Formats: sequence, structure tokens, C-alpha cells
Amino acid sequence: MDDPFTTPKHAHEPVLNLDAPPILARPSTSPTQLKRTLEAHLAETRKRLDGAGQLGKDLVKQEEEIEARLRELEESGGKINPELKRKLAELEKEYNEVGRETSRALLTNKIMNTGGASPHSSNVRF
Repeated sequence: MDDPFTTPKHAHEPVLNLDAPPILARPSTSPTQLKRTLEAHLAETRKRLDGAGQLGKDLVKQEEEIEARLRELEESGGKINPELKRKLAELEKEYNEVGRETSRALLTNKIMNTGGASPHSSNVRF
């Protein structure tokens, strides 16, 4: 197998043009292509909004749960009974799950915004 870093490209291999204009800015894009692209962008934006909305609801619920457990701990005088310990273990589990969801959402949006390119490349779009 050839090493892609040392083996020269052959003239017949397609070359990815990272500086190509987006489909919406190309003069050769037909109205039908523009419409399909815009509809796909709209659907993806709505999907992201739905995900962000659910994540926001999960974070608000988590905030309320943390505040409730904190009050419960303060009211117990620092004594942790088995029921409080169970609630705290469940809260920590939910906290970690929401943290993963948040990271996944942020990472996905970062990848989508950069078009999969490295944040240090010249192809980054904001």
C-alpha cells in the first residue's frame, strides 16, 4: 500500500478543492439545486434547534436537582442517610450523562461549522 504522505498523486485522481465556493455561491448552481440545498440547511437547523432545546431543558432540570440535593444536604446537618446517598449517586450519573450530551452537541456543532476541517485551516467558517 502506498504511503499517502510520500507517494505522489496521479493525475487521474480527483483532488479535493478546499477553496471551492459553497454551493449557494456558485454561478453554475441551478435554482432547483439552491432550493434543495436551502431546504436541507433549514431541516438541519431545525434539528439542531430541537437538540439544543432539549439539552437546555435537561440542563435546567439538572440545575434544579442539584439545588434540591444541596438544600437537602444542608438541612440534614451534613449527615448523609442512605436515601440521600442514593439520590446523590443518581444525580451524579445524570450529571455525567448530560455532560456527555453537552460535549457531543458542542463538538458536533463545531465540526458542522468548520465543515470537518481543522480549526487551524483556512477553511474555517464562522
